[in-house]
Amino acid sequence: FEWTAPEGLDKWKVVVVCSKGGSVDMSNPRSSEVWINSWFEPVNQHSQGYMGDAVSYFFNDDFWDPGFPFWSKRLEEEFPKRKGYDLVEALPALFEDMGPRSYKVRLDYYDVAVSLLEDGWFKPLYEWTEKHNIIYGHDNLRGSYQWGVKAYGDYFRAQRWFQAPGSDRTPD
Repeated sequence: FEWTAPEGLDKWKVVVVCSKGGSVDMSNPRSSEVWINSWFEPVNQHSQGYMGDAVSYFFNDDFWDPGFPFWSKRLEEEFPKRKGYDLVEALPALFEDMGPRSYKVRLDYYDVAVSLLEDGWFKPLYEWTEKHNIIYGHDNLRGSYQWGVKAYGDYFRAQRWFQAPGSDRTPD
């Protein structure tokens, strides 16, 4: 990265944002389809009609540690459609105080990111477990509620898609 500051201003702050590749895009409905077909459906097929009866509960423990990958190509494409501006140009506001607009950018970012995660991951898993009369539980909140934001964007909005949300959070 090379950059030369324009003349005239004596203070600059350069913000470089990059995305780590290789993560599963959980905002893509295909990810929940793969999960369902890899984990839930085999149990369903082998339960010989006992799904929702003898097999009545699925549980996951800290599957999302350290949190969902919030950046995806879908987010980059969907954000301007939903919010009316380009998120890439506004990215510094996610990390630095860029004035009053920073709060809007942050709220908009989490709103779209969590909405895409709901559509791609949470809702499909919820719908499958509801269809099969399964309770889907977890204890995915650890540490502080700030960790819940880091891990889920909006912890309570994400957890509404579990039939039995829980926490192994200890008092601070």
